[in-house]
Amino acid sequence: YYGTVNVNEGVMEVTSDWAIANAVTIQGGELKLNNATFTSVKEASGYDGSAGGSLAGVVDDAGSITVNGGQLTIANATLKEGAITISGGLVSIGDITTDGENNISMSSGTLDLTLEQVFGKDGSGDLNTSIDSAFNLTGGSLDFTDETVDQSWLSQVTASDVSILVGNVLDSEGNAVTEVTSDDLTNGVVYTDAQLKVEGESSELTLSVSNAGVQTVASTTALTKVSVNENFTLVGNGEQVFTNESADGVTVSVAAGKTLTLGTAQGTAGGVIQGTIEAGSA
Repeated sequence: YYGTVNVNEGVMEVTSDWAIANAVTIQGGELKLNNATFTSVKEASGYDGSAGGSLAGVVDDAGSITVNGGQLTIANATLKEGAITISGGLVSIGDITTDGENNISMSSGTLDLTLEQVFGKDGSGDLNTSIDSAFNLTGGSLDFTDETVDQSWLSQVTASDVSILVGNVLDSEGNAVTEVTSDDLTNGVVYTDAQLKVEGESSELTLSVSNAGVQTVASTTALTKVSVNENFTLVGNGEQVFTNESADGVTVSVAAGKTLTLGTAQGTAGGVIQGTIEAGSA
């Protein structure tokens, strides 16, 4: 089949191997694939022009998947340049083989892979601190919440254009990090299982570390205002996101052009904010 495929709702599942020569677009719902590879119409058809037609007239664009929303789930994917483009939704891949650069591009949405798949390892078996060239990531989130990672490695990562969601983070002594301060926040790192501890007498809090995030915020003084000056994620734990709000609630002001993300793309966590959220006013 060499036509286009559009998934807008429901679930489309392909259990056989699929060498994708099509333009596949996901707007909603879910596309589930078993073994996916990418080719072109010319390669897939094997047409050589011998039947009297013109070989030059055969479309030679490579197959690709564009995810604008919904969910793409692939058990095993063999990718090449331009194979998957993500601008929304959730993409989860089990086993992955990449070839060259920019196999996956993401500007928004969430990509669920492993740390080793995205960063690779050096000759000593340690995780690299830069994202592999097979990925062109200018926004969105990388979900590593089911893995364990050292806090010292997170401090060296150069991936500030995306949010790296990490769950089980270990400190220098091997203990789980369940609480962080503003000084611990790092560009691009979201502590999904850690609370931001805010001390002092001020009732106002400013969040200004780009693409960072925490599970909840605990302050010694009841908060009246929280200013979000950079893209930030509040994962929540199903209860109060701000554990100490003023009696009248808290006003959350999000700066123009910035995004406050509540919860995760996996549909987990979330919570309650008692008060008002104002967009483009911080």
